[in-house]
Amino acid sequence: MLRWITPPLALAVLLAAAAARAQPDYGRPGVSMQVGASIGIPVEDGDAEGGFNARIGYRFLPHLAVDVHGEYFPTYHVARPILGFDRLVRTGLGVRTPLLTGRIQPYLETGVDAFVLIGSEAANSDLAVPLGGGVDFYVLENLFLNVDAVYVFHTDAFDGGSAEGTLQALGLDLDYVSIQLGLGVRF
Repeated sequence: MLRWITPPLALAVLLAAAAARAQPDYGRPGVSMQVGASIGIPVEDGDAEGGFNARIGYRFLPHLAVDVHGEYFPTYHVARPILGFDRLVRTGLGVRTPLLTGRIQPYLETGVDAFVLIGSEAANSDLAVPLGGGVDFYVLENLFLNVDAVYVFHTDAFDGGSAEGTLQALGLDLDYVSIQLGLGVRF
């Protein structure tokens, strides 16, 4: 009886070992880079605008990654055109917490960003705090697609407390939602 069970059992063990070895470790530590398109949707005044984004990060643990990221909108019009701001740059440091480590990886993210409105005659720099999440879809072991949605809280932290100089004192709420679609590489 043992002669009939041993070969199929040995074959099953070998196939299970090969299948386990073939499964990539998507949650491994390493560097990642990503580029993509962005849509900025102002919470209050303004129209949705298109732009692009980039990110370079490092995953320290399966459920912890940090990154340096940037987002640029070449035609971001604030609702009060008298101010002359028409471009938006947001760049900063972020923290991601992937909730799963398989081929599909939903995550939460936050960070601290510099928020810069640029115009032909002036620029305004402030602090922003992004809060959101997204999903990485691994197409190959080192190639992934990304969908991301972040609410960007704009502050007047760098205006030195002058009520006249703040954009919020002018009645502008510059918070916006950023929806990003990207393509990334893991090393």
